[in-house]
Amino acid sequence: MGQQEVYLHRFKHVQTKLDKAKGCTLGTLKLPNGWQCATIERPYLDNKVNVSSIPSGKYKVLPFSGNRHKDVYEVLDVPGRSAILIHVANWSFQVEGCIAVGREHIILNNLDAVAASNVTFDEFKDQLIKCKLQHGFTLQINNDY
Repeated sequence: MGQQEVYLHRFKHVQTKLDKAKGCTLGTLKLPNGWQCATIERPYLDNKVNVSSIPSGKYKVLPFSGNRHKDVYEVLDVPGRSAILIHVANWSFQVEGCIAVGREHIILNNLDAVAASNVTFDEFKDQLIKCKLQHGFTLQINNDY
């Protein structure tokens, strides 16, 4: 497990009835070497399973491969939750309590989104290797909204 922490700084929480996710939480994920990317999650709805982002805090993250998502990362030890992944998605309604990464925050089809999620996720994995964190890391999530 790497000694260095990865930080997720959440800066915007949007609640809306325009999409089935009922809004989103936007943030920036930053690695120890300075590389960063945009994130999008579900809005925080009291940590409810499959519909809420996870609470701020410090979590262990390890590589994960399942039937639906291969070669992603799993956020562990979230109170009352499991199967919280960092993976590819553009909109918050495409994640079920997980964290999606992208190059930047954009408006796509009138909804908050992240751009170039597939490419950015590959870059994220490459940068984790450069930081020697590909086998696991600590994720510190802070809210500033």
